[in-house]
Amino acid sequence: MDLLHITSLRRGPDGDPNSPNAANYDESKVTPPQNLPDALNLNNGKPVSSAKMWWDQRRPEIVEDFDREILGRVPKNTPKVNWEVTSTAGEKNGDVPVSTKKLLGHVDNSSYPPITVDIQLTLTTPANATGPVPVIMELSWSPEAMAAIRKRLTQAQLAALADKGPTWQQQLLAKGWGYASPQNEKQALRDLRLCQSLAEVAFPGSSCGEYRRSCFLACV
Repeated sequence: MDLLHITSLRRGPDGDPNSPNAANYDESKVTPPQNLPDALNLNNGKPVSSAKMWWDQRRPEIVEDFDREILGRVPKNTPKVNWEVTSTAGEKNGDVPVSTKKLLGHVDNSSYPPITVDIQLTLTTPANATGPVPVIMELSWSPEAMAAIRKRLTQAQLAALADKGPTWQQQLLAKGWGYASPQNEKQALRDLRLCQSLAEVAFPGSSCGEYRRSCFLACV
């Protein structure tokens, strides 16, 4: 911090809507006003007038913005990942029959054999899909880890976290889309235990119980 000459940090948004630092979702209150770029205008201001213009010109501009400003660039020598299906199960999400596949991606480690990287991924698509469908990927924990988390929450906390109406996954399925989630159960459970331990050390005693649970939820 000293080397960067940063003497203070801006306070984060407060979850209390009545707080002076409450999170703002109203664009009219943003100061100074932000002029967001039009997604259907090229960087030179020319409007996108065809699908070809979108794919050939505007979409690459947006991808470049995300690569440069938000996500970072993918290295040119990124190792190849070979995927295999380890299990397939037919089930339901809400009223929609789905096919859930567990996949294991083996990352090519030929450039450095001592390291082995395997990526666990769960992919769910509508059971009646006859071909490829759009898929939204969520960076989350496995159902097993989430089940372990829920066991540690009170009924009031579970009610507060409960979805109101269809979940985002069910909304995707209703449109014929699918969803995926990379998983690492062991790491997630280690993080869960570590977070709880830190909360217990930082806020010992029953008098801080509610705050301790809030800290735990924030870590989750």
